[in-house]
Amino acid sequence: AMARQRPIRVHVLALHECAPIVPIGTIDLLRKSLELAATLPSSRPRRALELSLVSAGPTLGVAAAGGVVLKCDTTLRAASSCDVAVVPALDPDIVARLDENRAVLPWLQRVHARGGEIVSACTGSFLVAEAGLLDGRMATTHWAFQSLFAERYPKVRLAPQAILVDQGRIVTAGGATSFIN
Repeated sequence: AMARQRPIRVHVLALHECAPIVPIGTIDLLRKSLELAATLPSSRPRRALELSLVSAGPTLGVAAAGGVVLKCDTTLRAASSCDVAVVPALDPDIVARLDENRAVLPWLQRVHARGGEIVSACTGSFLVAEAGLLDGRMATTHWAFQSLFAERYPKVRLAPQAILVDQGRIVTAGGATSFIN
């Protein structure tokens, strides 16, 4: 008998003042996909996903954009290691949001150093770039913030027309709802 593989651990970040559609939509999309996959016949065992909504702050409640409060499963400090980290969009004042969510930077660096994959939606790519993980790589971000991105991160090759840029263990998506792709 084949040994059962451990689940793929996916940590979806809930950032202070992030667009709530990305963390909630990502968790829901993956949850529903798992339910649908379970109804399909398969000749081999499927690898399970372990989904966690991870607070970028010290508490389980995170104030997202529009006054939406996200109730998380764990915090950055308490989170176990993960295989995939999802970084949501930062809402309009990017520079202020980067400063408010700075605790995420060393965490993203650790995830990547341990072999994990990092996926960002929309302006979440600013956090990945700020962590230095996009230096020398190609990336995309929301069209309205491309000039700010290019100015802040000259070592990153910006792909302005791209919806998704897959650089192996780092994937950036252009718009907030492009996580659906």
